[in-house]
Amino acid sequence: MQTMYFYPCSEEFPLSQHFGENPGMYRQYGLSGHNGLDIALPAGQPVYAVADGEVVLAEGQGTSCYGRQVRLQHKEALSLYAHLSRIEVQEGEKVVEKQLIGWSGGAASDPYAGNTTGPHLHFELRPAAGGVPGFGGAVNPLPLLCSHDYDPAAVPIYQVQVVVPALNLRTRPDTASRIAETAGLGAEFSILKEEEYDGMLWLRVQTPLTRFLCARQGSQTYARHLLTYSSRPQSENWARSVTAFLRSIGYTGPAPQEEH
Repeated sequence: MQTMYFYPCSEEFPLSQHFGENPGMYRQYGLSGHNGLDIALPAGQPVYAVADGEVVLAEGQGTSCYGRQVRLQHKEALSLYAHLSRIEVQEGEKVVEKQLIGWSGGAASDPYAGNTTGPHLHFELRPAAGGVPGFGGAVNPLPLLCSHDYDPAAVPIYQVQVVVPALNLRTRPDTASRIAETAGLGAEFSILKEEEYDGMLWLRVQTPLTRFLCARQGSQTYARHLLTYSSRPQSENWARSVTAFLRSIGYTGPAPQEEH
């Protein structure tokens, strides 16, 4: 099973540079492009360990292009957190997943910020098995990251289909939150829970990163049910039919159990 890592900071802040972008800029460093994720964090935001591990570097003087940085060795990979304003761990220290390890920085006025034009967190993931050729041992971390409350064994309550030309997926059940993605007409999602907020029905999507969509506002429907589950099975075939459906949408957790 593929290892997942927790997001290194709040998901409310967008990515300012993706993995592999701007190859011309990074050619001077011997790279084929940007070898991590840049997250647009203002200075002073908490930064967290993505998994249990050991601190193998806690550089407070920022002598490299990464500036003030922390590196954690995990069982299957090394994670790197760069352009920090303050470090909360020491080399040799054991850390646990989601532990505070430092604070974001990157201000151009900081002499230990490293190679940066403004505040952000540079995050890298370097698997022990090797990364993408040309990226200094790193891989694109985004597909391997999950929310701090992610539960891969959670069973969806039903599935929905988008019935409008475009529907925003947000990081919180709130129209003021960040738009993470936009789904098109006909897109289908498995749903973990419902939340009512300000006259809107928000649905938590079953994805590793936190995503909510608004299914209904007043009389306007944006996403409709495709299949609903009952917590009280109506027949002996209930668990079997639900399991078949879950497998068809890629769910790999434990099979649902009938209540008695």
